[in-house]
Amino acid sequence: MLDPRLTVPVVCLVVVLCAACGSRGSEAEPQGVPAHVEASEYRIELPQLRLRRFAVVEDLAARSADWLGGLSKRLLLRDFDGAGEWLASDFKGHDLFGARRRAVRARPLGARIARLEAESVVDARGFLAALRTRLGPWRRVRAAHIGVREAEFARDRAWGRLLVKLDLLGVTADGGREAIRAALHVSVRMGAGSESWTIDGLEVLSATSEASPAPLFVDVSRASGVAFEGVRYGTPGNDAEGWNGAAAADIDGDGWIDVFVPSATRSFLYRNAGDGTFREEADERGLAADVAGTGAVFVDYDRDGDEDLFVAHVGWIETQGTRAGDRLRLYANDGRGHFDDVTAAVGLDVFAPIWSLTAFDHDGDGWVDLFACGYGRMQVERNDSWIEATNGARNWLLRNADGKSFTDVTVAVGLEGARWSHAAAAADFDRDGDQDLYVANNFGSNRLWRNDGSGHFEDVAAELGVAERGNSMAAVWADWNGDGRLDLFTTGPTSHTGERVLARLAHSRSAKILQDVTRMASGNALFLSEDGGFRRMRASGAEDAGWAWSAVVGDFDLDGALDLFCANGFVTGDLPRDT
Repeated sequence: MLDPRLTVPVVCLVVVLCAACGSRGSEAEPQGVPAHVEASEYRIELPQLRLRRFAVVEDLAARSADWLGGLSKRLLLRDFDGAGEWLASDFKGHDLFGARRRAVRARPLGARIARLEAESVVDARGFLAALRTRLGPWRRVRAAHIGVREAEFARDRAWGRLLVKLDLLGVTADGGREAIRAALHVSVRMGAGSESWTIDGLEVLSATSEASPAPLFVDVSRASGVAFEGVRYGTPGNDAEGWNGAAAADIDGDGWIDVFVPSATRSFLYRNAGDGTFREEADERGLAADVAGTGAVFVDYDRDGDEDLFVAHVGWIETQGTRAGDRLRLYANDGRGHFDDVTAAVGLDVFAPIWSLTAFDHDGDGWVDLFACGYGRMQVERNDSWIEATNGARNWLLRNADGKSFTDVTVAVGLEGARWSHAAAAADFDRDGDQDLYVANNFGSNRLWRNDGSGHFEDVAAELGVAERGNSMAAVWADWNGDGRLDLFTTGPTSHTGERVLARLAHSRSAKILQDVTRMASGNALFLSEDGGFRRMRASGAEDAGWAWSAVVGDFDLDGALDLFCANGFVTGDLPRDT
């Protein structure tokens, strides 16, 4: 349900916009693009575009995004003749694909980043010829996406201007990789009596090419034996949002890292053979019967020298007191890589919709405790606010008593709350010798729980500038700038549609509410640690990863600096490109 605090300003602003549009004069006729002009002087010039009403603008923006999705497909298939159907006969625009590479910067492993500068303006035939020359030699176009970031249209719908983000990724003729990214202004028009647009002008605002002589990573999942394919989402047998993570550890002490993967129908345990291959052994090692796990973590809870396994599930207690779903489970390792369910033996009785688990020693007694993120059950009750929902499931801090039992100490240590928590990350961010905890929440602000040294926590997120209200999915601690202090990265979905809609409310008097809601659509966030708090890095390059979920840190290109891998994707509609 929509937060009632947001409804009034949105409705009022729509009325104001409508009134303003009705009070202005008639629409001026757009001027044509000059036939001959230097590239440095080329600009798309359109008359002042005025909204007729709020809903119409977003309707056209959404339609234009779908329309450009068709062009993305043409580029993916390298159907250059088909791509010409999107260009007007009198098209004029920057020659992006014939642009000169300037300001080339070397990267590790032979990679190079270059700024692309368009040096000429071409017509439709010239643009398509440059496109064919540039992409034709590629062995394969791996990805092609055109996203609409902003859009404005004339009142009669006949003309419009779009701010577009173009992403192309492909395998070059010599087997290398190249990514072309550009921000473009695109002018579109709709012919008389027509229901489709054509592009009549294109202006390159910025563009880069990133190329490497060889791929940094090669997909070997099938060759290594970890390429299980489940039932496609939306077909009978799979209505879950997805598998929720994985856990890795050396389960049998042979020096090789093994992988556990929960899923909706069964669990998988991939044992590392040490030769680059894995063998699925969940059944013989006692884990195949674990069904519908939502999160997992390996930890030596009993300090016997081997890695045990916690697996979270979605469980709940019915109004009559009966337990439903499945509980949080603990599987003890026998030292040889076989697991036994000891949940009841250690006193764990957690029936809650748990989405992820974090293991850390909260009270410094040498025994690893467990924090479980309580989310909620959407099919039963939706979030009660988009800005600060408080009807999610509770979180759990389970204290480990000498490896023999676990006790719920959540309220006693100050971690109570019901915030639709998605994930958490523990670290000593303030370097005082104890473990603190950052919790990423959906539909509201995040929490940074600072440990006072005795195992009691206080929320200092707002005080230190990392409350990050929005749709957070995960959090990662790392020292990004090498200053010896831990910085923070949070993931969240990027919605260009949401950004377009919310940009229209820029003059709302409810600026704080608008800012909070805008954060829900603007993706990831990177916070650098500074004296007295954290500073959010604007335009850090890590914001837009699509519908982002989790992230991992590593020096992937071996240049001595930490990199980020961000997993993303979500089914938002009926078409494959809606993921």
